[in-house]
Formats: sequence, C-alpha cells, structure tokens
Amino acid sequence: MREDQRKTLRGAVAALEALRAEFARSPRNEITAGDFRLLSEHVARIEQASPGALPLFDPDYFRGRVPPQFNLYEAGRVRRWLDVALATLSAALEPRDERSVPREVLALDFSFLSDAALRRILERDSAELARSFSAGNWKSVVVLSGGIMEAMLIDATGRAMAQAAEAGGKPQKPKNLYGWIEAAFELKLVSEGVKKISHTLREYRNLVHAQAELKAGLSVDEEEARLAAAILAIVKRDLSALPR
Repeated sequence: MREDQRKTLRGAVAALEALRAEFARSPRNEITAGDFRLLSEHVARIEQASPGALPLFDPDYFRGRVPPQFNLYEAGRVRRWLDVALATLSAALEPRDERSVPREVLALDFSFLSDAALRRILERDSAELARSFSAGNWKSVVVLSGGIMEAMLIDATGRAMAQAAEAGGKPQKPKNLYGWIEAAFELKLVSEGVKKISHTLREYRNLVHAQAELKAGLSVDEEEARLAAAILAIVKRDLSALPR
C-alpha cells in the first residue's frame, strides 16, 4: 500500500470512528438522510483512494424495513457496517496482522430478530467476530461464533416452544446448548444436516474452558475458525428463513 493511501485510510478511520460514536450516542433507531449523506461522502472518498478497501456499501440495504418515502436508514444496520468497515480498515493499516474476513461474516445480518435488545448484542458480537478474524484470534472467532449461534437457537426455539405450549403441548426447556440444538431439530426449525454441524460448532465452542480444551484434545487454528464462521452462517440462514 502506498503512503498516500495509508494517509487517506488513517483519516478515514478517524472520520468513521467519529460518526460511529455519534450514532451510538443517538437514542434514535433511524439515521437521517443528512447524516447518511455524510457517511456516503466518506465512503466515496475511501473507495476513490483505495478501491475495495471497504465492505459493500448498499443504501437500499441500510433502509431495511423503513419505507423509501421517509428517507431514513436503520441505525442498527449502519452501526454494524461501520464496525466491520473499521475492523477492515484497521487490518489494512497493519499488513502484518491482516487476515481476510470471510464474506459470510461480513454479510451477517440480524434484522430478522424481533427482540431489539438481542439484535443489538449480536450486532456487537458479530463486529467483534470480524475484528477477531482480522487479528488472527482464532479461538475468539470460534467462541464468538458458537455464542451467536446459541443465542439465535434459543430465540427461535424458545418462541416455537411458547407456541407449542399455547396449543396445549408441554415442551421441556433445554438445559444446555446440546439440548437447544436437539430441540430445534425436533421442532423442525433446522434440518438434520444443520443439527449435525451445529453440534460440531458446539464442541469447539466449549473450548472456551481450558480444561475442556485439554480433555478434548482439540486445537483451534485458522481452518477451524473459518469452519466455525461457515457453520454460523448456515444456521443463521435457516433460522432467518423461518416464518416470524
């Protein structure tokens, strides 16, 4: 990377961090057209100086569920993009630590979740997931992927169990991630194939405990981290397609 590109990217990081902080302080769930236009101008300058340095910037995606006539943009989606963009730019400025963040991680979107608080937490964690990839923190990638998968499974399966109870059933609440995965399969929320790969990620996620890592004899490197992210994306794909 040329020095002039580095200088432009450093300025871009500072500008985007300022915007992220401003958006984080705002209690609104939408970004105004004026603020979004300012962000768009920064993005255009970065792309001109260093094409491909940023993840895809699609204004239609940021509108989300907001009708076009209101000329507003979903704050959660914008903040999520800013987190990933800043992680990507930071990696570009430190070539020795640069890693390719998988496309499925950059494309993670939790707008299908009806629980706004949970959605915000998972947006935060997925941004941390992207930063962990950029830094090569493979165990963090696996643990974060497993945690995000668990939260989505509990959300979807918990709602399905509540509906079953209302219909006269007596579903038993699972006690651990193994149980939530099995319950999701029994309720036909995921296929058998997705159930199997979910258990694979569950086993690696348990390596958050040092003793479990020693006992299982498993190791975590880049290949395992990319596998974990791929499994997370598949589970998210299937759960997001469920009727709300």
